Formats: sequence, structure tokens, C-alpha cells
Amino acid sequence: MRNNEQLNQTVARSVWQDFLLFLKDPHAPGATIYRWGTLGLFAVLLLLTYLCMLLKWWITPEPMIDASELAVLTPEMQLRYILLTPLIEELGFRGFLLFHKKKYVVIAALPILALLSLGESWYGELPWLRYPLMLLVALWLGSMLVNRKARDWTLGLIGRHKRVLIYASSIAFGCVHLMNDDHFAVINLLPIVPKVVSGLFGAYVTVRSNSIVPSWLFHAANNSVVSLILYVCSLSL
Repeated sequence: MRNNEQLNQTVARSVWQDFLLFLKDPHAPGATIYRWGTLGLFAVLLLLTYLCMLLKWWITPEPMIDASELAVLTPEMQLRYILLTPLIEELGFRGFLLFHKKKYVVIAALPILALLSLGESWYGELPWLRYPLMLLVALWLGSMLVNRKARDWTLGLIGRHKRVLIYASSIAFGCVHLMNDDHFAVINLLPIVPKVVSGLFGAYVTVRSNSIVPSWLFHAANNSVVSLILYVCSLSL
């Protein structure tokens, strides 16, 4: 009887309620994401992103659209920006949530290593740390494939600290976008805040769907909107 009541409560829960519950406890039973409410939540996050961008543009003298960004309009760059980049980032930052599926250890390995190979500025005063860290992560991922104890230990670690890892990976996801700026300024953190929230949303749909595909599609949709905005702006030049 109690199980039926819990099931009814889960089904009746709105996407917004389910998302907030997920942020508190990623292990809690969740409702399906295949509802209109998920699109509504995504739309609100998208709106928040562009409101923060507009606010930054209003505060600073920098142009909202850099002329160099229009280079993304070439067909090759568009394909990479809309489809490939979101896939790499989703697997790199959210792939660990699916490590209970052995195939995702293999699929996420290259994106994770690709993100670790980012510029020396990412490592600050320790640029030499990049390659040893990549080697260490490669060995760790490889050991998960060939050693059951290593895989069980890793899955146990992820399970015990899932909430912390979700927040940490989402913050890292937001910080990666700081590399798009030529120099660091506090105001540049403003558009990063919705990126962090978008990272949490990506983790939410990944866990609830047990697949990387939904978060990839949402990420691709976000980048498609950016490409559309750049295209419209290019028409006025």
C-alpha cells in the first residue's frame, strides 16, 4: 500500500518539484522527464541565460556580439558547435552518472580526456600537471573496464558522493565557459551562473532518463538558438 502511495506521489509530482527534489537528493525516486514541463523548465533556463547576457552587455561597454563569433556560421563550425561540442561536454561532465553502464565508461573516456587537455591557463601555475593528470585518469578509466573491484569501488564512490559530484561537475561546466573570454573579470561570472544551473539540469535529465541523449539534445537546442541569434545579427552587418 505504501509503495503504491509513493508511486502515485512520484507520478503526480511536477517537473519543477522533481528537479528541486533531485537537487536535494539525487537518489530519490523520480518522475519521468518526458513531459511538457521539462521543456518549460528548459525554456526558463534558456531565458535566464540570455537575460544574464543582456545584463552583462548593459553593464559593460563590450559589444554583445563579437564579430569573431560570426565565424561559427560556416557550415563546418555550425555542425561542430551544435552537435559535436554538446556531445563532448555532456559526456565529459555528465558521463560519470552513467558509469554503471559499462559502455559509457568507454564512450565518455575520450571526451573526459579532451576536456582535461584544455589550454595551460586551465592549470594556472602548474601547466606540467596536465599530462600526468590525463594519464592518471586514463589508467583509472581503463582499470574500470578490466578490473571488477576498481569498477565497484568507483561506482560506490560516485554513489556515496553523487550530490557533491553533480554540483562540482556543474560548476566546472560553467567555469569552462570562462575560457571564451580573453581575460578574467568579475562581470564575466554573471553569464556563468545560468550555465551552472544548466549543468544541474543536464545532470537531472541524464539521471532521470538513464541516458546521455536527452541532455545532449537540450544542449544542442541551446547552441542552435545561439547560432540563430548570430545569424540574425550577421544579416545587419
